[in-house]
Amino acid sequence: MPDYKNILPESDFTVVGASFAGSLLASKLAPYGKVLLIDRIQPGTRLKCGGGVRAKEFERLGLDIPHVKVDRILMVEKDKSCRFNSKYVVVDRRELDAAVLKKALAAGAVFHKAGYFSHQTAENIMNVNIGAETVEYKYKKLILANGFNPCTGGKFYGSSYVEIVESRSRHEDALYFKLLDNTVGYCWMFPLPDGRVNIGIGSLSGEPFSRDDFRRFKEEQGITGKVVCRGGGMIPLLPSTSVMKGNVYFFGDSAGMVFSANGEGLRNIIKMSDIWTDCIVKGKNLNIRWMTNRTFIRLLISAMVVKTISSTGKSGSKIYNLLSRTAAFARSCLQ
Repeated sequence: MPDYKNILPESDFTVVGASFAGSLLASKLAPYGKVLLIDRIQPGTRLKCGGGVRAKEFERLGLDIPHVKVDRILMVEKDKSCRFNSKYVVVDRRELDAAVLKKALAAGAVFHKAGYFSHQTAENIMNVNIGAETVEYKYKKLILANGFNPCTGGKFYGSSYVEIVESRSRHEDALYFKLLDNTVGYCWMFPLPDGRVNIGIGSLSGEPFSRDDFRRFKEEQGITGKVVCRGGGMIPLLPSTSVMKGNVYFFGDSAGMVFSANGEGLRNIIKMSDIWTDCIVKGKNLNIRWMTNRTFIRLLISAMVVKTISSTGKSGSKIYNLLSRTAAFARSCLQ
């Protein structure tokens, strides 16, 4: 194998995955030592989700990127609808990832294009693919923020498909959700800057979503413009109980930081980034900090409820839709 020293620089913190989660954590770790950030694909080129971020968390990021502010959430099931106030910001997820990477680089992190292959915890060695070669890299602390892996993250996960289209939403001041009839999940449509929309479908169970449902949803909403890009992926629905193994840490989707009741993940990544930074830098027990944090407890309870609903078979979507509408109605009554 080639000598890793001639290819990748030495670092105190090695972060695998330079999308939102990895780049955000790299920007927080940079003041405390040398940070190496690697990814097999250039960040800012993959579309992963709806791009909705709670306004409060978006402000914490301090990013100057195009966005749309919305004040309402509109939830629809057949002829039933409910709306409530909630401040969100919608961004193009590709631009968000690119901006957070830029912030990490400005803080002192170094980015290299390389693909993570495996690691040996006992030896602190990581194997990465660079071009056609596989090289060894000796890390001090390794953070895996490279997305959900069903082989290590568990069998309970969902899936999503998303497009950015040159069309306007009929609900430009709202995040619009349509609950699915036969699957635990929903279609969504979010307004984006420059006359575009983020439109997609997601399953919050082991059952796949229907592309026909997505096609019909686009037709119902009159979304007929040019598709700018497509994306999506797997959605972890169960938080990991082990996010630290020796000098290896898991963050973002790798740690299952998704609220399974609605598929929201960016909020939890932002909230948890400071705790991860503190524990990684100071060598604290991250597993205990994570499992005693109310965000973990909230995610775990949500996962247990959604998993139970999904196990009921065909009636699962009806139960999920009823609970979702009830929660939305309760929110509207409290405002």
